Amino acid sequence: MEENRGLRLLFSQGRGKGPVRRLKAQYLNQIDFNEFGEVISIDILKKRDPTVQSEIQSYYSEVGHMECGGSAEYGVCIAKERNLEILQMEQHTDTSELLLSMGGDFIVPVAPVAINGGKPIPNIEKLVAVRVLEGEGVVFKPGIWHWTPFPVRDHSFVLVSFRLGTPVNDTTVFDLEEKIIMDL
Repeated sequence: MEENRGLRLLFSQGRGKGPVRRLKAQYLNQIDFNEFGEVISIDILKKRDPTVQSEIQSYYSEVGHMECGGSAEYGVCIAKERNLEILQMEQHTDTSELLLSMGGDFIVPVAPVAINGGKPIPNIEKLVAVRVLEGEGVVFKPGIWHWTPFPVRDHSFVLVSFRLGTPVNDTTVFDLEEKIIMDL
């Protein structure tokens, strides 16, 4: 295993130099996301009563849960326009991760874990491309493979949250054998 600025590179298998596969992006309401984690959306609020209701607010607690085992950090990813090609995926084994669109829709590739030679790798056969609309978000379970969001337009602003120190201490990157092209 190679160390690179805190990232653990699990294997390098050519970074997409093999065959090309196409993958259609699906809206969150088109897929069962339970295998990967939870969906955060304003639509959730229509299905329940507020926890606190007053003249000045309606507060809904526990619209989602994260497993992080300690203090959480929040950051903002400005996802930049690029080809809709997946060459790598990453995972965090010690924490859930929240991606919430604060501005602009994005697509995020997501895959459960498969084991190859005793090592965790993305299960490419179950890979999905999820289109997250502005104001929606997803919470990945620990260990779920994913990649940096791809903005639908020129950029998107994504609120990111996970256990404190995750980018340096709990990020494993995997180079895919084949290039996967996502379609809108």
